[in-house]
Amino acid sequence: MALPGRTIEEENDMKASKLTPTTLTGLALVVALAAPLAAQNFPEEIDVMRRIAASFDTNNDDKIDRDEFREFTRLVWASMDSNNDGQVDEAEFMAWDPCFSYVAELNGKSEDFTSMKQEIFAYWDANGDKIATRDEVLATADEEFKNSDPDGDGFVTGRDLAFGSPTFSAFIFGAGPAK
Repeated sequence: MALPGRTIEEENDMKASKLTPTTLTGLALVVALAAPLAAQNFPEEIDVMRRIAASFDTNNDDKIDRDEFREFTRLVWASMDSNNDGQVDEAEFMAWDPCFSYVAELNGKSEDFTSMKQEIFAYWDANGDKIATRDEVLATADEEFKNSDPDGDGFVTGRDLAFGSPTFSAFIFGAGPAK
């Protein structure tokens, strides 16, 4: 299963060339697809992302700055490190679940969701060593924040993240109902 906005062929090309999260090629694809996706109506998924984003809007200004996004990412990463060894391996990542697998199961998408989680882990694991370090995950978060901030003002909304962040869009749209 490809991440939302990518074809299976594009995913296979990325795997074959060992592209990292900071590689502009993959991000350029997401940027190119963001406008057409934003024009579509995904109210349930966007509302979920809006509510998630509100949880890490620490100053309650209805927008997320880079520091708020990094802190949220750091806390999520720490919650995945179940053995507290300072790194997250694939088994820890696959075991971690913020209830999206339940939604995927309700929608008959459990296998696809599992595949999608494996792809997200590979995306976060920039050097391919089967460990997602804090630095790798934060570097990915920085790229996803930049990609989600189309006007470059340093702030994003839940809707921006739903379309600009491969991680968020994969979780939100990957677990949700087929459209």
